[in-house]
Amino acid sequence: MRIIGGIWKGISLKHPDPPLSRPTQERVKKSLFDILAGRFKESRVLDLFSGSGTLGLEALSRGAQSVTFVEWNPFCMKLLKENLKKLGGIPGITCLEENALKVLGKLSKQKKSFDIIFVDPPYSKGVTTKCLHVVGKYDILTPDAILVIRHSKKESLPDEVGPLALFRQERYGETSISFYQMKRGMV
Repeated sequence: MRIIGGIWKGISLKHPDPPLSRPTQERVKKSLFDILAGRFKESRVLDLFSGSGTLGLEALSRGAQSVTFVEWNPFCMKLLKENLKKLGGIPGITCLEENALKVLGKLSKQKKSFDIIFVDPPYSKGVTTKCLHVVGKYDILTPDAILVIRHSKKESLPDEVGPLALFRQERYGETSISFYQMKRGMV
């Protein structure tokens, strides 16, 4: 696993082996970041179920202002911190070793808001749709924010959840990536 673009392009990252994680394949990551091209400059990113941080670190490499990593697994968090150390002192980093669904209420109370939210929950655990509902419940999205969810192609996600509307979906083998944003008129 390596960073594929930006200032740290080519740097290898540590990641846990399956079944503890499902590292995002390089072609999927490339497509995802091509779709989001130009959105990272000065953005605030939330990386839920971050594992060893590959998506958030890719965003930082491409110009994100800050990334909040949320990962409950201590081993994954250890690898994430090793990856951060490898890249040197990076300002704007927050690492929270907490439950991804429960931390959203805390972030909302702290008046945190994000331009891009990556959600990469375990497949087939019923967490993906629940996460969509929880993100939509809290005021943590900027008006033009994008919520990116990586999930199994077998898992069907709703077109709308609360203030969020699906605007794009891509499939790569067994993986789907769904893109949500605030419904117009709700900002």
